[in-house]
Amino acid sequence: MNMNVRLFGASELVLERLIELGYFKSKNEAIRVGLFELAKEYKVLPTKQEIEDYLVVRKMKSIDKDIKAGKRKTYTVSDVKKKYPELAGLETSES
Repeated sequence: MNMNVRLFGASELVLERLIELGYFKSKNEAIRVGLFELAKEYKVLPTKQEIEDYLVVRKMKSIDKDIKAGKRKTYTVSDVKKKYPELAGLETSES
């Protein structure tokens, strides 16, 4: 997600000091860490499983989009087994 954030006054000063003092390398990093700290404080931090599920679904959607756009080639199980004979003994739902 891309977004623009406007900071002024005390929040701008705090962000600049955090970077000047070397706590963070960039404004983006400081804001990301701040969001995670808020999530912990308000007990809304996702579990490791929720994060993993989200990332897996996002990646699968991206791959599916690439396949539909012709940017990725798909192979049948038999094609893979022919190309990689060392995999021929693996069990699959097609076997």
